[in-house]
Amino acid sequence: SVECGYGALTLKRIVFFSHLVPGTQKGYNVVVDLKTGLATVFEIWFSGGKDSSGQPLDAREVQRQIYYGYVEEAGKEAPKARHHPTNRVEGKGFYWKQDSGIETLELYPSIVSSSFVELTRHADDLGYCSPSDFVMVDDNTFVYDRTECEFSGIHTMYVFDLFVMKQIGVRLGFNEKDELEYYIFRGDGEV
Repeated sequence: SVECGYGALTLKRIVFFSHLVPGTQKGYNVVVDLKTGLATVFEIWFSGGKDSSGQPLDAREVQRQIYYGYVEEAGKEAPKARHHPTNRVEGKGFYWKQDSGIETLELYPSIVSSSFVELTRHADDLGYCSPSDFVMVDDNTFVYDRTECEFSGIHTMYVFDLFVMKQIGVRLGFNEKDELEYYIFRGDGEV
C-alpha cells in the first residue's frame, strides 16, 4: 500500500482533484469539465536543486506548469477547443469565505498578477500581490491560481462559478507559522 495526499470535489459539472505523488515533491491539480471532456492540469512541485547559472533554488517555493487537454474517450474524436487563459475576470474583486473559515479579499487587476488580503490569517490586513493565472472553462466558470513564492511558498488554486459564487480548490505550501499545509476547500463569495 502507498500513502499519498489527494482530495476531490465537484462544482456543478466540474470535477476537481488534487494528488501528490508519493516519495516526490510534486503533484497535480486537475480540473475536468464532465460536459465537454476538457481538462486543465496544473503540475505543481517544490523547487530545490540549482538554476541554469548554478545558483541554489529555495526548496520552499511552489512552482507550477499548466497543461490544457481533454479526457480521451474510445471511439470519440478529440475536442478541438481547450480551456484557455483569459482576461474575462480582469478588474473584478471578490470576497471569499472557505469552509475552513479562512476569509480573503481578492482583486484581479491584470491577467498575470492578482492582489489579495487574507482577512483571517494575518493580523496586519496588508495586501499582497502574486503571479497568477486565469483560465476560462466557460462563460461563468474560471480557474484561478496564485503562487506566493516571495514570502512563504504557498500555491492556492481554485475553480469558481460567477453565477452561484462558489469555489472549490486546494492550498499547498508553508503557512505564516512555517508549517506545511495541504488541504482542499469549498467556499462562498461575493463580487
